[in-house]
Amino acid sequence: MASHETSPEVPPHKPDALDAYESSMRDAFQAAQIDDIQSAGDYLLHATHRLLRNTKELSLYQENIDGHEPRSNWREKRREVWKTFNNAWLAILLRQTELCKEELRSGRKISRPASRISRNFLERMGNELTSLQDDIKNQGLSDYGELGVWDEQIKDQLLKCRELVLRLDGPFSPDIVIEDLRAKPDRR
Repeated sequence: MASHETSPEVPPHKPDALDAYESSMRDAFQAAQIDDIQSAGDYLLHATHRLLRNTKELSLYQENIDGHEPRSNWREKRREVWKTFNNAWLAILLRQTELCKEELRSGRKISRPASRISRNFLERMGNELTSLQDDIKNQGLSDYGELGVWDEQIKDQLLKCRELVLRLDGPFSPDIVIEDLRAKPDRR
């Protein structure tokens, strides 16, 4: 009986979901390289949906959840996927912060191709990330070290961005939820 070993680059299920996620991440990084942070945020949100809606199928969840452990040859790739995901959120939000600070210092809006995330879209990013995290909380993927979403770090950076955008553009709508991100009960 011949043994068939899968490649560590391909998860045991749904390789097209991973391909779609990785494609959106590449687009996000390319947009960020030219300081088109609005587009980078849009691509990042698409990637977030693709990843967080397929965590179980892609075996991206905490090991030994429900007595099931993902294939050992997928462990390192899985860690890398989460690291890239979290670092993308932090890097794009950090660049948003830098662009806002540049605008505040110079008193001039940034010009194309550079763009920053609009206040409405920043609100949407925070709300959708929170909603998607609620969907995966039972998989142990919120602030779980190497696996899952670096919840607190990302929310802290979202709040910093929010404060800067408020200074530049004025207040958000009264029904904003980003400021309530930290008020959510601990999901561990």
